[in-house]
Amino acid sequence: YDSVYTISVRKRYIHAFEHVSIMNLHDGQDLVEDFFCAQVPNATHTCNELRTKRKTPPNTNLGGSTSYDELTIAAYQANMFSEETHLTRAQVRGLIQWRQEVALNLTVNDFPTVCLSHNQIDLILKLSLQAEHELLPDFFNSPIGKKVLLDEFNMAVTSKLC
Repeated sequence: YDSVYTISVRKRYIHAFEHVSIMNLHDGQDLVEDFFCAQVPNATHTCNELRTKRKTPPNTNLGGSTSYDELTIAAYQANMFSEETHLTRAQVRGLIQWRQEVALNLTVNDFPTVCLSHNQIDLILKLSLQAEHELLPDFFNSPIGKKVLLDEFNMAVTSKLC
């Protein structure tokens, strides 16, 4: 891994476009407002509307589990149900969820997991730090920059990466 994908893409775009900017998803700013107010030229009206009319905080992506959908896709790929059944993906996902949560009285968190090795985790962290430092140096070097990344990464190690 000589380069981080995001850094490579940025380098390609810099050669093809006059202006390339990177948006920081970790700085606590509203992503939509930041996009229209700081990134899109001449979007003054939209920016003002967002700033003056937004009375409720923006929706937060809570990142729900995709386990049932992943099992649905795996079951289809393993030919565990036939196309003649005419079941939709949503119906199969619902059946899998029903079996796990009702028939077996378990939760989505009770499925066995395979965690990344320490070497894989260390590599991902190294590449993430490299990308953040190169793409967002001012934020990365701020008092909260590296801390935010490390806190989010450590939470992911015990959930999303395992």
